[in-house]
Amino acid sequence: MDDVLVDEALSVHYGQFYVSEAGKGNAEFEAAFRGQANGLLGAAVARFLHITTGLHTGHVWITVSLHVDAPPRDPASEDEVEATTEQIAKIDAALKADGCEGGDIDVGKDGSFEVDDVKCKDGQYDVKLDKDFKIMGKKKE
Repeated sequence: MDDVLVDEALSVHYGQFYVSEAGKGNAEFEAAFRGQANGLLGAAVARFLHITTGLHTGHVWITVSLHVDAPPRDPASEDEVEATTEQIAKIDAALKADGCEGGDIDVGKDGSFEVDDVKCKDGQYDVKLDKDFKIMGKKKE
């Protein structure tokens, strides 16, 4: 059974609100949505969630539940799969160890990662990582 952490009306301004650890402030919009192709929830920054609503100003009812395990992924699904915060941190660490940073992350159906527009010391690359976050290849743009 899931634990319900929040179940209440929340005041919204400018069509957005944030969930973060107390006293941690807000993350940059671009950082919150890093590695995502689309969506209303920006979850790329650890302990921070940027939420976009359809309402500009007013109150929205939210329910936040803690799920212990991720649901199984249907391999036949064509839905976009986003990298988790933990995966993004491991990808960033692998890229940094190779002298690179940044990029847009795509998750492959086999669990591998493709990171486009990675900035390295000697130029910009598309980088492929396996499911264990090892760099399998780099293609200079």
